[in-house]
Amino acid sequence: MSEPLHDTWRSREALLLAKAVGVASPADAIVHKVQSLLQIANTFEPPVSPFRIAKYRNVSKILISDLAYDAILEPLADGFLMRLNRNRSLYRRRFSCAHELGHTFFYEMFPERGALAEDISELFDQRQEEERLCNIAARELLLPRSMVLSRILDSSINLETVMATARVFDASYPATALRLIELFEWKCALIVWDVTVDDTTKELVPRVSWSASRLGFIPPHPAKAPRSWIPIIVRALDNPGVPTGITECAGSFGGLKTPIAIDSLCINYQEGYNRRRTYLLSLAIPG
Repeated sequence: MSEPLHDTWRSREALLLAKAVGVASPADAIVHKVQSLLQIANTFEPPVSPFRIAKYRNVSKILISDLAYDAILEPLADGFLMRLNRNRSLYRRRFSCAHELGHTFFYEMFPERGALAEDISELFDQRQEEERLCNIAARELLLPRSMVLSRILDSSINLETVMATARVFDASYPATALRLIELFEWKCALIVWDVTVDDTTKELVPRVSWSASRLGFIPPHPAKAPRSWIPIIVRALDNPGVPTGITECAGSFGGLKTPIAIDSLCINYQEGYNRRRTYLLSLAIPG
């Protein structure tokens, strides 16, 4: 899956949102809505708690439940009930909550809609424009533009900056990396990998699971990593929580031209109550 970071919108929901706010871009409209919400909630310092802010969007109760989805938003006579999946990490539940709060702005325009049940996170298929806009809303809520810009003194492209920012804002590394790409217009691709082992050769096979970029090219799913990248990815896997540092590699990757430098990081984390998971992400910087 991949996310192009552009501002082309065609859906009725997106265009009506922009019209209601009085701006040209639906993305600017949803950001305006979230910034107003932060003001109303008197929230000016990180980390931002979407659970606390939910009451300002008439969410009367948030339940942590066993679900087949990441989240469910149920309209009530006088507000909303939100259910979050207990088998997701806290970071993912925070993002899911913030994303669902984005949907409440659309309920204001379309109150006749029923409950929304969806499998959402910072790493999901973003075909629907409302879902993309709610992801933008979640990133603005969890990593507000003004708070991020006032706290980052060195905006160089690297995972150390991503990790430091994520700790301050209590956000996941992929969501934080994507936010910094947006705010600082980093010329790089963010890649989250699935890593398997070839049954025959027993070699590691990293494939693109999800990617995003402000470049003209987005690494495609499920493309394999170039062989020259494998030693760097292995180094990241051998040292969880420690970025490899920016390293130049030979070999192009689809539309990313040589030379390419990548910075990679392996993360082990708790998913829900009894499950440990690992993921690997890279920043790929074309020459």
